[in-house]
Amino acid sequence: MKRNLWIILAMAVVAAYLVFNKNIERDPMLSEDYLSESPPQANRIAPAIAGNLSRFHDKAGNYRIDYPSDWTLADHSGDDKMIRADIYKGDSVGFQIRIVDQGGVSFNSFVEDYIQRFVDDMSSHWDGEMTELSRDFGWTGGYQGCSVRMLLERGDGQRWFFKEYIWPMVDGSNRVVVLQSGSIDRDRGGNETTLDAIAESFRFNT
Repeated sequence: MKRNLWIILAMAVVAAYLVFNKNIERDPMLSEDYLSESPPQANRIAPAIAGNLSRFHDKAGNYRIDYPSDWTLADHSGDDKMIRADIYKGDSVGFQIRIVDQGGVSFNSFVEDYIQRFVDDMSSHWDGEMTELSRDFGWTGGYQGCSVRMLLERGDGQRWFFKEYIWPMVDGSNRVVVLQSGSIDRDRGGNETTLDAIAESFRFNT
């Protein structure tokens, strides 16, 4: 099961590398106001993970994120690679953190292309169907970005829930941070609440 989780999460790497370059105007959502932190009352650790926490600090990536201390961290941030970390609990819930080149396109266009390629790749790889459940451009982790919810119905009958949290980096580097999370669908309810809380703890080091 754990092997399935990481195979599923790793498929998004293919989608990230295939995002094509376009020369279009900078998205208005990337204005100074759009990239600013949310009001102080929103900058808090969500109750779902309050308590015994650990922190992943990606110094090269210039961000940090908190997670429950009973989860496992595999830190790849020293390798200067796209995948910065795997953080997971057991064999049925976890996420990867990636830094991806935005490719010269607007943030909206990046999200559209990245998600569509991920959906297509996952549906093909697992001989199943992946459906986008919702997409929201709004506040997460003190910054405006995008969250996308998806359901994968695999050919072998397994059902997996995915949620992507995507933020444009604030350093002007034209890169994007992607928090790619996945959970066996039968445990979606509690796991999504925890994943949302972890995402809410995300902060750039400014």
